[in-house]
Amino acid sequence: AADVLANGVEMSAEDGKCEYTVSDLTASTAYQLVVVVTDLTMGNAVAENVEFTTAEQPAPRVGDFYYADGTWSSELKTEANPIGIVFCVRQHPEDTSNYMLKDGATKLEEFHGYVVAAYDATYDAATGSNNGVAWGWQTGWMDDANGTSTSTQDFLGYSNSMEVLADANGVLTDSSSDNYPAFYYAMVKQEELYPAPESSTGWFLPSAYQLLYIWDTFDPESEEDALIENKLAELEAVGLGAKMYVRDSEYWSSTERSGSAENYAHYVVFDTASLNPGYIDYWTKSYKMRVRSMLVF
Repeated sequence: AADVLANGVEMSAEDGKCEYTVSDLTASTAYQLVVVVTDLTMGNAVAENVEFTTAEQPAPRVGDFYYADGTWSSELKTEANPIGIVFCVRQHPEDTSNYMLKDGATKLEEFHGYVVAAYDATYDAATGSNNGVAWGWQTGWMDDANGTSTSTQDFLGYSNSMEVLADANGVLTDSSSDNYPAFYYAMVKQEELYPAPESSTGWFLPSAYQLLYIWDTFDPESEEDALIENKLAELEAVGLGAKMYVRDSEYWSSTERSGSAENYAHYVVFDTASLNPGYIDYWTKSYKMRVRSMLVF
């Protein structure tokens, strides 16, 4: 009570009331608030306990900002550390991934949606540069029994990333001898810079169609549909986040190219300066491109 009185809010007798905001509360949680009031002239103090339960967090919506603590909101809360944007709130029909939580041992019981990172994993905030990295250094395609998908119409970025992680014996590094630099940046570097919540899957390298889905659904050249780019611009306006639809923005996907081009992987073009942006293509795995991570929560 002494601490409350020493740091409390003073109100006049004429007003008879004052307002005080309690922040950093968790949704669907019971709290006990201790209210202490004293008369400054008489010195009489009265304390009262107020019990309440915070409201449930509303269901996520496309375009919501996603935060490091695993919460989300339609309106930007810069103090909550935004790390991504929700771009789909249903499990896509072309997604058969077996999702686990970030700890790698606990099954994701409730599927809320997909989040695209607020930043490129290959972006250097100190220099403002984005140099890109190779997909991998191996000379062949990962085999059918233990490889990534090759379809450009699936949502298997998480499964692909887990396969690559297993093939790397659980260790991804940023050395020239490592087979999978793009996955290192998507899963390891991204986590170092912008840790994912424990209630999520953690970051992974999206499939080609997961990236294309963002372009097709949120066309930046359409004022009505440019939701994701507008949300990224809102983050950039306050010194957070980095746009996707910019010059030279070609993103590696976790989808390999099979057949005669087995040393190739697919990428998606977000460069609005190109003649026909918003398409999937493939190129040699040693070529350097940008990386944009995703997660599921």
